[in-house]
Amino acid sequence: MPVFIKFKEIGESGELCHDFEFEISNVDLLADYIVQIIQAHHQHVFNVLKGLSDKISPANLYKDAILQQIRKLESRNKDEVTMYKVDGLLFQIISWIVLVKIHKDDNFIIRAPHLQLADHGFDGLAIKLTDQNKIDKIIITEDKCTENDRSTIKQQVFPEFQLLEQAERDFDISSVVGSLLATSSIPIDYNSELDVMDYTKRQYRISITRQASHNDIKKRIKLFNGYDEVVKGQIDRRHASTIFFEQGERKFMERLNTIVIAKLKTLINV
Repeated sequence: MPVFIKFKEIGESGELCHDFEFEISNVDLLADYIVQIIQAHHQHVFNVLKGLSDKISPANLYKDAILQQIRKLESRNKDEVTMYKVDGLLFQIISWIVLVKIHKDDNFIIRAPHLQLADHGFDGLAIKLTDQNKIDKIIITEDKCTENDRSTIKQQVFPEFQLLEQAERDFDISSVVGSLLATSSIPIDYNSELDVMDYTKRQYRISITRQASHNDIKKRIKLFNGYDEVVKGQIDRRHASTIFFEQGERKFMERLNTIVIAKLKTLINV
């Protein structure tokens, strides 16, 4: 499979978290995967990323559905609010792809990425299983495409994680995890469902666009300062995936959005 996203584990940012720094090396190929996911073919993309299928293959095309997605992406030019929503949608899909690639060799179940411009709930949720098909980790992701990395983490992500740690959304977590386990083709050990409320199995993940001021590994610690106070316990409970766009988040997302729209239009000869 051609390489289009490269990542490396920076390791422990002090005692704060494990950060998987990633970069996008092939925007055109990334757009191909996004096109498939936008058409709700995320399971096919999952299989390709996991090495279970050789390559992306043409899928059934539904013109009206594709036109609707094109209009949604073209609305990015409407106003600043919509621009941020479209960029957030694209970044959530990128984050989903990165998470699957990180767990390429693991026994792994992941919820489909959000395809709505504004959607409440967890940005991403996945389950890492042991070889005995018991719950190893429940991975909860917050995705942020932002120019204000530190303030966004401090003012938006940390409060959300605090609520989760205080049992404010246990029902939501158990509902999503239960649904994933019930619909999985993996034969789940029934007793593993009881582990949903085991907080030690929760792994939080901040997926965010990083600024140049936090490129240096020592300064990366300042980006995640306080993470260990919000999510206490072993460092493996605290993960991150960060990327730096030299041309800026909005310029990159504008370019990616244009390529995705063009590919969608080509599919239906528009």
